[in-house]
Amino acid sequence: MGNKINPLLQQKPKTCAALPVGRQVKRRVVIGLMQSPKMSDHTDKLYRIGLRLLMGDILTFDMTGSKIIFVGGIHGVGKGTFCERLTEEFRFEHLTASEVLKWNEISDPKNKKVNNFDSTQERLIQNLTQILKPDQKYLLDGHFTLLNSKGVPRKIEDETFVNINPISIFLLTCDANIILTRLIKRDESTYDLNTIRKMQELEIEHANHISRKLSIPLFEIKNNNSQLAYNYLKNL
Repeated sequence: MGNKINPLLQQKPKTCAALPVGRQVKRRVVIGLMQSPKMSDHTDKLYRIGLRLLMGDILTFDMTGSKIIFVGGIHGVGKGTFCERLTEEFRFEHLTASEVLKWNEISDPKNKKVNNFDSTQERLIQNLTQILKPDQKYLLDGHFTLLNSKGVPRKIEDETFVNINPISIFLLTCDANIILTRLIKRDESTYDLNTIRKMQELEIEHANHISRKLSIPLFEIKNNNSQLAYNYLKNL
């Protein structure tokens, strides 16, 4: 018996021909596609190609009404504490990528590994478009790199940050030994110091790449010294 074909794909020419050009209509189509089942590897590839074509047109549009500062840094670097201080002082709303993703539903919260990078980032963008409010200021606490299912650090695709469309980046860094101590205490798990160092190197490298690609400012916050961020936000 051959593979079943996703009915949405069979109907695509008719559906697309009938669609108005309005982006809100396209947004509903994208969300419907994201929530639909995928029935084979071949169908899944076609599904994702079509999904990205639609996403490229609408997701940055949906987020441009909000001001998002992306707060990057590896696990244990202190993003939560940093964001709490800025939220109180400057009336930002603090969102964490883990909460937006509903991380507990897709991964073990202790091992920090991601099984499927593509679907995880698509889920992040989908959920953000439903959370963000026009004219609201946000600190989005997330990562530029994550561990894949084999525990190897991997950069998150540029497309994710293009769709988030941040106005600037705060990148938190810290001594790897301090991060290791925090993670062992917080997660009760064993971490490898070399992996932490490698991850932070990739985090810094990719954050700078995204800053250049989006032509937005990047501020490196070392050891949770937030003075640089305060000076920037006072003039924002």
